[in-house]
This record gives sequence, structure tokens and C-alpha cells, in this order.
Amino acid sequence: MKFTKLICAFFISYAAIGLAKAQVKFSATLLPPAISIVENTELKLTVEGSNDVEEITPPLLNGFTIVKGPGKDIGTNKINGRLVPFVSISFILKPKKTGRFYFAPTTAFADGKLIKGNALQLLVKEDAGIKSADEAAKGALTNTDFILKKGDRINKKLVNNLFIKVEVNKTNCIVGQPIMVAYKLYTRLKSTSNVTRVPAFNGFSVVDMLPEENTGYVEEKLNGKLYNVYLLKKVQLYPLQAGTITLDEIETENTIKFIKEVYIEPSYKDAGNLVWEALAAILPSEAIQVEKTILVSDKKSIIVKPLPSITNNKNFTGAVGNFNIYSTIDKIKFSTNEAATVSVTLKGEGNLNLVTLPNLQWPIGVDSAEPNIKEAFNKGTIPISGSKTYTYFINAATPGSYTFPAIEFCYFNTTTGLYKTISTIPITFIVEKSNAAKKQFDTIGIIKPTKEKFFDTLFTQRWLIIIPIVLLVLLLLFFWLKKDIKQQKVVPAIIKIKAVTNEAPILVINYFEHSENSLQQGDVKEFYANISKEFKTYIASILGIKQQPITKANIALALQTKSIDSHTQHKVLHLIQDIELQHYTPLANKEMMVEILTRAEELQLLLHNDNGM
Repeated sequence: MKFTKLICAFFISYAAIGLAKAQVKFSATLLPPAISIVENTELKLTVEGSNDVEEITPPLLNGFTIVKGPGKDIGTNKINGRLVPFVSISFILKPKKTGRFYFAPTTAFADGKLIKGNALQLLVKEDAGIKSADEAAKGALTNTDFILKKGDRINKKLVNNLFIKVEVNKTNCIVGQPIMVAYKLYTRLKSTSNVTRVPAFNGFSVVDMLPEENTGYVEEKLNGKLYNVYLLKKVQLYPLQAGTITLDEIETENTIKFIKEVYIEPSYKDAGNLVWEALAAILPSEAIQVEKTILVSDKKSIIVKPLPSITNNKNFTGAVGNFNIYSTIDKIKFSTNEAATVSVTLKGEGNLNLVTLPNLQWPIGVDSAEPNIKEAFNKGTIPISGSKTYTYFINAATPGSYTFPAIEFCYFNTTTGLYKTISTIPITFIVEKSNAAKKQFDTIGIIKPTKEKFFDTLFTQRWLIIIPIVLLVLLLLFFWLKKDIKQQKVVPAIIKIKAVTNEAPILVINYFEHSENSLQQGDVKEFYANISKEFKTYIASILGIKQQPITKANIALALQTKSIDSHTQHKVLHLIQDIELQHYTPLANKEMMVEILTRAEELQLLLHNDNGM
């Protein structure tokens, strides 16, 4: 049995070595690349093709306010039928002044190597409708809607100050034409909201435009009032059929806290949001009134018209937008024992995610396997833009001249309202008879036998090299597994937490052992890496999260499912946010290390008691 495990481990390690050879890419993007002074842009730094990303260094962000971030995203992209891992960090940035900003190339450390990214430019334009910072601050200061005055009607306060809006960029479209839909929560109250029901979007192909970790908000003025606006969901919808389609509602469960006016000193009544936390901390519990309410968004109906009829539709596969197509071959002359590569690329904007090529007619005598498909989409644009490349490997058994005919591709152009057919140019290639057998015969007849050299022997008899290497690898794996089994038998370290009463001390597993060691050694970078991993691992174990990787979104959902009180939920998610901010910034705060670890241990004890462990 042990030998079987060793063999399996050997092949797994061999496969991992093969995957490690895949090219690692580091790229930076700004979306959108041009904004006004009152708008935000998203900076995303992505490492693709690595399973071991240690560090991503963001550029200097002088001249910007970080509205949200850093947000972390881990996942895989499907390229040529192969899952390619990626890790990215993102920031939502708000400019402090107008002008053209240059972001110098930064670096990432992955697979033990330093990788350099690309430079970026951002254009920030003036906005004639912007108000001064003083005016904006004044508007925020005068918000006292969270104060419950004598005679106030709770329902009226909730309706006027907490609601969901559904925004669509159009309510009429044709099949295949995208619609942008955004669900926004507007609030002027001190509230926490959880999404309890999301739309299904039946009848549409859905492209999600909302980052995985979306906890920030923006300020927006509506009917003369300033609201905190949370983006609950943002999608591109591509209708698949004609008819009137009603969008499903989104539903949130909301908890709102009011301060009763009678408990507030007159001097504090105009302070508004700025002193909310301080007031909530010093006022007695009877001064706070908690309300719960369910919000459901309005229904929106989309009228989807059918595409105009088309008589000859053999080359029409449902493409709607504006496209170009071209094809290439890697060599125009090859022999019968070789293969060539033909690539067909469709580029443009539209429903690229749904488009397929028409059936290709290969010349008689030419064989081809199923193509590899590589998608390079920008899902931040409406409609989706980018390219889709089909790569075919071809060969021919019979020598001769062959012509790969022009590929005709038909699409509906939404700008002109007409169908348009585009095509590639024909490709002619020559297949020659293989002379490999003849060369072998000639070589045998001309070259006289000579004494085989040592390195030639090794090359021709590779088993002399392979067997010792395999034995060495198996031996190393044997010791590695033996060591791993030993470590698994080690009982987790136990620490004692002093009781705050006269009760006996509580025994708790020390989940933060490596973080404590890093703190003692003063290693800032290692500390934040360890506390990020150990705290999430602890939360996952206490909440029973099985899904990998462990994300903030998974944790938030599990906290709600386990009915953890909202105050503790806020503490957990706030700590994760603070840890990630330090972990992914090049200038981590050394002074916060003790505070971060203390908060983690306090939450461990709090959750320990709540779960009765």
C-alpha cells in the first residue's frame, strides 16, 4: 500500500512539474482608463499561470483615494481546454485632481521568480457638476435621519431612507444584444443588509460584472439627499429568445439601529454620522431602537425583439455586434509525416461568449482534430469585447497542393441594423512526400560503423539515466511522506487563556502559532502572511466551511448561516479586511501587528464561547 502511495505521489509531482512549465504572466489593467474627477476606476493586478504567488506589489497611489481594497480574487480561467490558475488584487480608486496619471510597471513574486508587469495611463477629466469638498462634507454632517424623534413614524423613515433601485441601460433590445442591469441599495441610516434572494435571469446568458468581494459603497445624491449606495449585483444580460421577459427581484434582510433623541444632548444633535459610533458606545441600551425589515426590488420588464429574418443563414450562428475574422497557418510547406497549425481568430465586440464558427470545409485528404479554443474577453465593456481563437492541427497523408477555402462568417450589425458577411482569405499550402525512410537507408549505406561514444550510449539507452532518477525521487518521497505522517501525529499546541472571572481557565487550540513566532521575530511580511492564512483557516474550521479557497464572501455567508450575531460578524469581516490591507500593501504597518493578533485571539475566545466548545 505504501509503495502504491509513493508511485501516485511520484506521478503527481511529475504532473506538477509539467504544469509549472506553463508561462506565468503578470498584467495590470485600469477599467475604465478615462474618468471624470467624480468617478472611480478599478486597478487590477493579476498573476496568471502560477499556483504559488507570494507577493503582488501595487504601484504608488499618490493622488488617489482608495475607496475599496485591496480586494483579493483567486480562481481559474479556461484556456485551450486547460484550467489556468490566477490570483489578482484590485483597488477602487477615486482621483484627487484632474490630469493624466502614469502608473509605472510593478512586480510580482511567483514560482520563486520576480515578474515585471506593464505600465498604465489614466486620464482624469473635469466634471462641471462637481461640488466642493466642503459642500459635500456639509451635506454629510446634516444627516440626522438615524435619530428617532418623538412622533416619528418608523415605517415612513424606513421608506424614505432605505430602498433598492434597479437600473437598466435599456428596456428594448433584440436577441443577442446586451442589457446592463444593476441592483443598488440606497441608505441614509445605520443599517446592515444581507442578500437573501438573488435573481435567476431565466432566458438570458449572464455575465457577472461585480467583483467577488464587494463590500464598499459610494456616495450618491438623489432628490437632493446624499445616500450611501451599495452595489448588490451588476450583470450583462444577453437575451436568448424573443418576447417580454420580466427580471426577477432581489431581496435583502436589513437591520437598522436608531438613536432615540431624548437620550442625546443638544450639542450632539447636529453631529450626525461623525459621532455615531461614539454615541452608540456610551449611550445605554434603551437609547437604541433596533428595527428589522425586508426589502424587495421592483420588477423590470425587457421587451426582446426577434432578429430580422435571413434567407441564407448557413453562415449565421447567432452573432450580434461588430466583428472581424482572419486565419493564419504556421507554415505553407510541410511533409506527410508533419503537422501544421491553422488558427482562425474572431475579434470584435458583441455576444462573443455565445458565438461559434460555422462548420469548416477542409480540403479532401486533409485531416484535423477538434480545435483548441482560447478566449481573451474584456467583460468590463458593454458589450463584451476581445477575441476568440480556434487552433486546428492538420496533416495530410497524400502529397500535393491544397487550398483551405475562405471562411465566411455572418453577423447582425446592431449599428446598421443589417446582416453582414465577412470572410478570411484562402490559404494554399503544399504537402511534400516524407523522405525520412530514404535518409535512413542512405545513412546506413554510407556511414561506417564506429565505436559508440559514452554520451551517445547514454542518449540511445535513456533507461540508464531515468531509472536512477526515478529511484532517487521515490526515495525522497518516502522520507517526505514519513516526515508528514510524523507531523500529523503531533497534537496541536494548547494555550491557556486567563479567565476574566473566578472560573477555571479555558483551554483553546492555538491556531495562531506561526503568527506569534513571526511577531516575536519582528518579521512584518511573514506575520501578515501567516495571520491571513491562520485566521481564515480557524474561521473555516469553526464555521464548517469546506469550499476552497477560503474567501471573505464564503466566510460572510457562513456567518449568516450559523446565526452569528451581527456585531461579531462585523468584527470578523472587519479584521479580515484589515489583515488583507496590510498583507497586500508593500508598506505594511509594523505597529499594528500586536493589535491584529490580539483581535484575532479575542474573536477566537468569543466564537469559542458562542459555540460551546
